[in-house]
Amino acid sequence: MNTSEEQAIAEAATPGPWFEESASVFYSDDAYVCHISDDVGSDDQADATFIAHARTVVPLALEVVKAVQERTAAIRVDFDAFSEQSVKEWTAEVARTTANLHAALAAWEASDA
Repeated sequence: MNTSEEQAIAEAATPGPWFEESASVFYSDDAYVCHISDDVGSDDQADATFIAHARTVVPLALEVVKAVQERTAAIRVDFDAFSEQSVKEWTAEVARTTANLHAALAAWEASDA
């Protein structure tokens, strides 16, 4: 989801909150935003309610999506930095342990001589 594009669409729409009445959607100045036409098999009032609620809910959902995307990006950066550092630390630890084992083996061999 392109949150920037969706946010621009939401911001360009008539300001909310919107409300529904008789299968029409209004904004605060009692001006029509849209009117649901009579269509066979449709539930005009339910459609109008959905559209009115979407004006408020969609921008909130976009904020949540953006926050999650930002946090995910930050976690990736933290993880990548941790991974690089961990590999360096583990490599150094293996080198230290190997050196200690060689020294211990040499000392043990020397004590048997």
